[in-house]
Amino acid sequence: MGVTARFFCDSCGREVPRNKVRCPGCGRFFSSVKCPKCGFEGEAVLFQKGCPSCGYLRAGRKAPGYGNLESGGPSRIVLKILTILFSLIVLVLLIILLRVF
Repeated sequence: MGVTARFFCDSCGREVPRNKVRCPGCGRFFSSVKCPKCGFEGEAVLFQKGCPSCGYLRAGRKAPGYGNLESGGPSRIVLKILTILFSLIVLVLLIILLRVF
């Protein structure tokens, strides 16, 4: 007997069918799915066989390309790169402003 994933609205707590994009209770739009164990967020397709990050409801395996949240999956890596790029742009702008004044 396998365990199947159940989905709940973060806003009102009502159980939501897997294929819905809006909560039938409060109407909230879902842009991602969040693992209740580790907090990993991503598209619903990533959670078809359980959490790709921590393996919650998965048969002892992790999806390829995903580590735990500390090491990060692809979306975490992109976020880190964007944060570094933004910091460098701000630094360059500050240097330019200091030279002007």
